[in-house]
Amino acid sequence: MNPHHGLGVIEGFFGPPWSNPARREMIDFLSAHDGHFYIYAPKRDPYLRKRWQESHPAENWNELRGLATYSRAKGIRFGVGLLDPKGTSRKLEKD
Repeated sequence: MNPHHGLGVIEGFFGPPWSNPARREMIDFLSAHDGHFYIYAPKRDPYLRKRWQESHPAENWNELRGLATYSRAKGIRFGVGLLDPKGTSRKLEKD
């Protein structure tokens, strides 16, 4: 199977988001069962929806970076899903 395709998990549901230990458990499960990807996209994360053009607070950003590093070490591709709640595409300005 192509390592860039296949089975994985998208944490993209309504309701309470998973804790970081629960996310790591899922990444461990995926790694042990030939999974390929994990996408962080909980609907209750305001920085992925209503505040999608703002940066995550430093503590949250560091947790996501740690999760991405953990995923790579386990051979799982990590991604973040975001949604422009107005359904429009916007040009992002360079810093």
